Amino acid sequence: MDPGVAPDRSSLPAHVSLPFKETFPPAFVMITIRDKFTDNTWLSAGPRPWQYFAPVTDLTQAEIKEKFPLLAPRLENKDVIREFEGIAQKSGAAVVIGSQTVAAGREGMNFYNSATFVTPDQGIVSRYDKIHRVPFGEYIPLKDLISGLQYFTPYRGEFGISAGKAPVFMEYKGIRYSPVICFEDTVPQLVRSIVADSTKDKTVDVLLNLSNDGWFHGSSELDQHLITAAFRCVECRVPMVRAVNTGISAVIDGDGAIRARAVNEKTGKSKETEAYLVESVPLDPRNSYYVRYGDWFAATCLGLTLLAGLIGFFFRRGGDSQADSTTILPSKPAEQLA
Repeated sequence: MDPGVAPDRSSLPAHVSLPFKETFPPAFVMITIRDKFTDNTWLSAGPRPWQYFAPVTDLTQAEIKEKFPLLAPRLENKDVIREFEGIAQKSGAAVVIGSQTVAAGREGMNFYNSATFVTPDQGIVSRYDKIHRVPFGEYIPLKDLISGLQYFTPYRGEFGISAGKAPVFMEYKGIRYSPVICFEDTVPQLVRSIVADSTKDKTVDVLLNLSNDGWFHGSSELDQHLITAAFRCVECRVPMVRAVNTGISAVIDGDGAIRARAVNEKTGKSKETEAYLVESVPLDPRNSYYVRYGDWFAATCLGLTLLAGLIGFFFRRGGDSQADSTTILPSKPAEQLA
């Protein structure tokens, strides 16, 4: 596909592969984006999550060494950046890599759960930092407002990650991708806001979900997470590619149909196994009613239900009061009526 020509969004597929090794403890997950299938050797994932040190733009080298003396040598080390670029160049494709990002600046140091976008010709192009964090798994709610709250939890020190600021749209050869990380694909309002925000400029063609479900050890949560992701595709009419440590990695279309899932070629397992998936992702040209109008329909139904409940309650209460005020006269014995 010529990147200078606008793609026909009614028929053009995006070719996406998921080379990774599903393990626990967590390895990194990665999505490789291609405009055509190739015979390149698929890359297996590394034994640990990537730790990417973001370039510091608002501090001089001297200020970095003074403010972050232990971090300065790592910022100067470009091995991870070179490794990211090497993966993209070796695969001959753009890659989206799950990484732990350390970002230092004048306001301090932040840690992010990130998806890093790398192309073979430009290197690291952009990075998405997870916006919606998991309470008690990635941060302690109200910790900054209630002094000493952390002492009632098993966590000590600087626990947790920082929240990202905004969605990021990653474009490669005319196709636009937007990542959601881990349980973000279970939050309909968040995914809708990402897709809706993209329509101001150009629509999102494919959602990318990078997750680590290794904490659940192959339980039914993996199936539930996959099903929940399918709901987001139906709501937004946007296909999704999922690369999930320990499974289930899959391609879901705009109808919520699971078109393919990564399975081990020998065992046929899709959980806690070594697997990869190469699949063509059909783009969906339809507009979504939910993306355009949001939750107003559901909110209206809820409001009408509450209103009907209140009306029924007060009508019944009024009827009971009227019954309580009615005087019941004693009846005369049968012999007195003769």
